[in-house]
Formats: sequence, C-alpha cells, structure tokens
Amino acid sequence: MKQLASIAAISLIILFTVVIYTSCQNADVPKTSDPLEGVWKFESRDLTAGTNIPNLDERYTQSYKFISKTRFALITQDTSQNLFWAKTGTYSISGNNYIENIEVSSSKKQIDTSSTLNFELKGDEWIVSNKLGREVWKRVE
Repeated sequence: MKQLASIAAISLIILFTVVIYTSCQNADVPKTSDPLEGVWKFESRDLTAGTNIPNLDERYTQSYKFISKTRFALITQDTSQNLFWAKTGTYSISGNNYIENIEVSSSKKQIDTSSTLNFELKGDEWIVSNKLGREVWKRVE
C-alpha cells in the first residue's frame, strides 16, 4: 500500500511538472520582460549558522523551479533518501523581494502561507536569501 501511494505521488508530481513546463514554453505567448520567467535548476545552498533545517546535498538533490508570468512550481527529489517535495502557487516581486504565496504543497504546514526571499540576478544565476541562508539557482535553456 505504501509503495502504491509513493507511485501515485510520483506520477502526480511528474504530471504536474509537465503541465507547468509546457505552460512556460507556449510559443504563442509573447516574450515577457520578467527576468525570472523560465526554468531554474538548484545549484547550491548555504545555511546560516544555527539554522535547524537540513542542508541539501547537491550530489543527491535535483530541484527545478518553473516560473510563468504569475505562478511558480517547485519540484525537488533527494535520491539519497528517495524523497520528493513539491509546491506551487502565485508569486510577486516587490523591489528586490520575491514573494511566494503557496497554495499546494507536499508539506501541509506550507499550504496557505507565504515566503519572502531577497533576490538578485547575476547573468544566468538567480540568488535568493533570507535569515535562514542563501540558495543559488541556474537558468535552464
């Protein structure tokens, strides 16, 4: 039963990812001036000392963030523990703040919450940070 639930969850995550990815690739939509729109791949994370969340081991972690005009989707897999995380919702930008409004998440405690991150773009790198630490994402072509 547990294996069936895992297969169903993985299938939903894959379907969800395909839908979001194809919506970001619609050729009939004019190019946007939003520099975040597109697909981003997780590169690294540096946590602030004393943070009580686990650091991701880049050797075993695959994570992609899909951003359209107003929506985002995140899917992450840790192959060392065979774990998956996913979340989606709307986002907005205010100055150098990237704000996610989470509507659906594999973590129930994140549903109907928001998360604000400081961000900067350096070429094809998107750097986000808050009091917990800093992450680097690289644009996928």
